[in-house]
Amino acid sequence: MNAPASMQLIHIGPLRQESEALLKHIDLPSLVITPRPESPTLKDIQSDLKYVSAVVAPQAEEATRYSYNVPGFDSLAPASGLKSLYPGVAETQQKPVETQPLNELISEHCPSGTFMTHLVLEQPEQALSLLQAWQEEGILDDLEGLFVRTSPISLYDGMPTQVELIAWCQQYGFDTSAEKIDPGSCEDPEFILLEFKRNALHVPLKAAQEKVDTLKQECDSLKKKLSEYEKLLKENANQLSEAAAALRETDAQLKQSTKQLDEKSSQAEKVSKECDSLKQQLSEKESTITQLREELANQQQNQEVIQSRFEALESKLEDKLESLLGEQRSYIQQTSNALGQHVTRLAHKQRDERALTHYLQYGQKLVSTELDPSYALALLEQYHSQRYDVVVVFGNAATTELLAKANVISHASQPQSILERRSNDLVTPSENDLPTSIISIDHQKVQCAATIKALEASNCRQAVNIVHAPWIEFEYQEKNTLFYGAEDTLKMLSQCLSVGARVMVIISPEIAKANHGSHAGLLQLLQHLPTQAFEIILENLDSHLEREFINDWGFLLDIRQREGEWSSFPNALRLQVKE
Repeated sequence: MNAPASMQLIHIGPLRQESEALLKHIDLPSLVITPRPESPTLKDIQSDLKYVSAVVAPQAEEATRYSYNVPGFDSLAPASGLKSLYPGVAETQQKPVETQPLNELISEHCPSGTFMTHLVLEQPEQALSLLQAWQEEGILDDLEGLFVRTSPISLYDGMPTQVELIAWCQQYGFDTSAEKIDPGSCEDPEFILLEFKRNALHVPLKAAQEKVDTLKQECDSLKKKLSEYEKLLKENANQLSEAAAALRETDAQLKQSTKQLDEKSSQAEKVSKECDSLKQQLSEKESTITQLREELANQQQNQEVIQSRFEALESKLEDKLESLLGEQRSYIQQTSNALGQHVTRLAHKQRDERALTHYLQYGQKLVSTELDPSYALALLEQYHSQRYDVVVVFGNAATTELLAKANVISHASQPQSILERRSNDLVTPSENDLPTSIISIDHQKVQCAATIKALEASNCRQAVNIVHAPWIEFEYQEKNTLFYGAEDTLKMLSQCLSVGARVMVIISPEIAKANHGSHAGLLQLLQHLPTQAFEIILENLDSHLEREFINDWGFLLDIRQREGEWSSFPNALRLQVKE
């Protein structure tokens, strides 16, 4: 008697924290296939876990294994993007190894009748080639859960990206899952273990398509037989016509023979037999024609039944697709209505803000002549129209004073009862208690004191927090550069802001004039304000520096999968970083 079939989880590649959590969570007999010696902790993961030391590949052959100074990154392909993602990773050894196919390992180490329902694949450099080979071999037919280690970029030569892997999995009926077995076990969002689940509609749709293909083949076969029967019927009709002609000729001969009967009576019996034989042949041919006509009628009836079944199946599939499209149209309609309401509210808000900006532009004089008038007016319009939660200014006292004056003027337009209530609450801002208004950062204490004095003279000191942040050394793209040491200030600001708060950052050209780069600015903002949408304005850049910033900062946004939009600004360059 054959042993009953049992489900099996198979793990391939190095054991990481996430994969160990999966082995503990999924209550199935497990086969762990790793290239390294057995770890003592394997026995604590699962009672019915079996360990095999082997290197898996689509075919049994000799391959080169590349080892690195960080455990868990050994591979059958040389590293490429891995060294840029983890700059400390270095190759330590190249060693020839013998690979084994997965079906041989399952046959050798799993009980008879075992079928694989869960697969953890920790070999990212050849994940797609392995899945393609196993799909052709039918190893993935019973798979319910699939966990694959991947990355948004190619970490090894020939390694598929995360987008390519997801596209292939969806093509063969695996959907990505948002569930997390153990959220605390996630090691690196750039080197993620993706979870896929078998799409429940994939197998029925595949079976239905195979049935449709079978019916089409049967229909084509019946059409071919019908054509053969029609050809045979035509041939029989020709034979019948020839037989009729022969019969008429025989009748003529019979008449001639009858006429000559008196003369040749000894030939009468022979002619009679020939006539009977011809009649028998004619009768047999007529019987054959009748039988062929009946078979043709039966084949036509079967074809009509098959065509009816095919049309019913096609109608059922069309109804299902129409239902799904109806649901999608309903969702799109609801989303469009919500978007329309949001756009209407935004238009009203922008109308009010334009009225305030017009007052600031034509009702007041600029507070400083150091700034270019076109830049100052554009900055004021941007400041009032967008209503930022906070503005951070690096190294420009004139810009700080301009925005502080605009802030005070905008509050002065409020009703008198509100101003009286707010005047009792005004306090002198300090670095230890950051306000959500304007933060001015400078690297010299003398300049900080001068800015405070100018703000007090303009009666707008309460709108600005002055922070002293000396220039310190940062490493940017393997080069040393200087930027403001404002990490603590940015961290404190991030804690004060809500998720989704809007921030404007202005970086003056002062640090560039001292032969230092501002390139590290975006790196600091992305690190310390990770959940905010913010806009960066780079003042007074020449065309060469503009191209350099667009290339460098565009690369930083791409590798972090953050959207950024560049736009022109009078005498400045503007970058909008979205959430």
